[in-house]
Amino acid sequence: AKTRIVATDYSGEMLKLAKKRMGSSNTLESNISVEFKAMDACDLSSLENKSFDCLLSNLCLMLIPDHTKAIKEAARVLKPGGIACWGIWGDESESTLFGTLPAAMKACGIETPERVVRSNFHMQRAYGDDGLKKLLLSEGFDRCVVFHVKNSLACLDGDEFQQKWLQIVGPRIPVLKTLSEEKMEELGDALAGEAEKIIGSGKPLCLDVTIIVARKG
Repeated sequence: AKTRIVATDYSGEMLKLAKKRMGSSNTLESNISVEFKAMDACDLSSLENKSFDCLLSNLCLMLIPDHTKAIKEAARVLKPGGIACWGIWGDESESTLFGTLPAAMKACGIETPERVVRSNFHMQRAYGDDGLKKLLLSEGFDRCVVFHVKNSLACLDGDEFQQKWLQIVGPRIPVLKTLSEEKMEELGDALAGEAEKIIGSGKPLCLDVTIIVARKG
């Protein structure tokens, strides 16, 4: 039997990147075809009811304006017995990674950007594990499990971490582009210090990810 994969994204640029990584072929193997579609997770109307066996969404659901609508759409396109799996930002208190740079910037007297959107942790904060299960069970799914995994950055040294992390997130923070070389060096030292505190406590530098797996009723 042939397997059909439909890869969707709201962003045309992300779809271009996915196609580029896929290469010229639209097949992974002889019996697996891949389609790329620009689509809103809250409106999968171009996909037929009960037409998919699985739905996978990674670190996306918490970004969607109406996550309940996206869950309803997932239930609609899945066949009875179909499986949906979402990964969302999880327990903020267990997510040591994303607090390091704001703490280092504060220590260096660098103004941090104002948050103009809700936190990516908002779903876990609002529902908790039990509430997430109840949400899925109220929207067409008959079984649901929720668990947590740590998405860790493999660093055991503060200086190594600060170099990697500033390369990853630095270009996305406009205020850092205005800093002098001396100030950036000070920030790097402060960031390494924040990382050393976490590593020294025996915890990983990580994002806690909530995994939600649900079966369509």
